[in-house]
Amino acid sequence: AKFDPHLYTTEAIKLMRRLCTGQHRALQDIMRVQRLNRETIDLLTDVYRYMTALEPGLKKAIEQGDESIVEGAIRGWLMLADAMQGPNFENQSSLSKTGIFDLADRIYSKIRYTAERGGVLERLSSSSRLGPLRRTTGRLRSWTRLMRADAASRRL
Repeated sequence: AKFDPHLYTTEAIKLMRRLCTGQHRALQDIMRVQRLNRETIDLLTDVYRYMTALEPGLKKAIEQGDESIVEGAIRGWLMLADAMQGPNFENQSSLSKTGIFDLADRIYSKIRYTAERGGVLERLSSSSRLGPLRRTTGRLRSWTRLMRADAASRRL
């Protein structure tokens, strides 16, 4: 069997998402800060960095039906969305300081561009489960607009 690093990363992200589901605030906060540890690891930023690393090859992965990379992107967005539910303003604020808005715009434009160029995305959606990626990216795009508006109103 061929070693697939995305498989292990995706499984770790799935575990983190399970900790965040149900809007359990304490477990959501653990993704950002571990108060009992000497050194804190911001797992939200780490997932964002993973998503940033996937972004350049995502369009090609979609076109070629590479389920490993696409599944990693889907799971990453879902985990970040669950970590902010509730709403968890501290996690939202932490993520808004990364480049997540620009990343979401870039990924969304690639997905939309791919879909508009001959429906490649439509043909792949049933076999490689791209439907959740489009829905999650759409939700993230809506969330991005809200977060930008909130940040602008706080500056006033």
